Amino acid sequence: MIEIGLVIAVVMAIGGWLKTQEWYPNSFIPLAIVVLAVAFNLGNALLFHGDFLEAGKLAFVEALGAVGIHSGMKNTFQTREDEQ
Repeated sequence: MIEIGLVIAVVMAIGGWLKTQEWYPNSFIPLAIVVLAVAFNLGNALLFHGDFLEAGKLAFVEALGAVGIHSGMKNTFQTREDEQ
């Protein structure tokens, strides 16, 4: 199977692309990232004959972590800019 880190990197890049699109609301980007990560990793498991349950759980946890780190860093930098 393809490493989960690469799957998450691709999904985060798609999330960055969605941010530039007018038709997709920014408030739903974290949800889209989690759903895409699970879907891509389940496809990954299907192509490489992996365990579907493990692939879905791993993608869900990794995507939530990636979204949390991204949001936390974004909020930290926005707070610092507001203070200056």
